[in-house]
Amino acid sequence: MRTSAGNLFLRLAGGLLGVVGFLAWIGVAWRAVADVESVTPQGEEGGRLMVWAVTGTVLMIGGTILLHLAADASEREERKDGTGPR
Repeated sequence: MRTSAGNLFLRLAGGLLGVVGFLAWIGVAWRAVADVESVTPQGEEGGRLMVWAVTGTVLMIGGTILLHLAADASEREERKDGTGPR
């Protein structure tokens, strides 16, 4: 099975977005646990952590969408070639 360059790009971009989003969440968790007494929802640090949390979530969702688009494109290519599941 041969994949097109666009499909490969979608897979790489989706995987990269997902990993970066996950790393953002690891950073949020690390920062929150490291300064558990000083981080409050009303404080400036809490606001920054919320921004990082939302950014990480959006990146993971975007990566998931790109990976689903790549999977759909692969299935369409397999059906077009006639090499799909029987």
